[in-house]
Amino acid sequence: GGGQYLEDGASVDRRLFEKHLATEAIRAGAELMLDTRVIGLAKDKEAVRGVIVKSGSKVETIRSLVVIGADGVSSNVARLAGLPVPRRMVVSGMGYEFIGVRQIQPRPPSVENCTPLHISPGISLYVIPRGRDRFGVEFGVLVHDLKGKVSFRDLWGRCKRHLEDTGRYNFS
Repeated sequence: GGGQYLEDGASVDRRLFEKHLATEAIRAGAELMLDTRVIGLAKDKEAVRGVIVKSGSKVETIRSLVVIGADGVSSNVARLAGLPVPRRMVVSGMGYEFIGVRQIQPRPPSVENCTPLHISPGISLYVIPRGRDRFGVEFGVLVHDLKGKVSFRDLWGRCKRHLEDTGRYNFS
């Protein structure tokens, strides 16, 4: 039930970070395309020259000098380009932000990291203070270590119960 406290830890608020990236890209001349996904790559004999995207029923080719596959570790863009996509070390996870959490055993502002292996092999659980009664709670798990059919919702419930069972947090 114990955890490691990282007083110099940090966490990125993905909502704010991604909004900032989008804002800066637009300022630099990019066009923001919502509800649009890459379905193919525009190639010639020598190289990738753009992407083929689908938005609703509309399909179009967008030519570019560079294609950046910033779509995660299981990158669809990398797969379409024929690049290797890691299978064994893929970490997936989720997180929530809670407001109104009571920290029963107050600690100095620090990131709490624990590995409650009874929840699932290869899991890491983080509690990130973001204010007096506001905490980010995130977990990551090695996908290949998941046994049987287990949903992220189930894992999330187990993580939350673990944190309450330690006697340090009350999410009710």
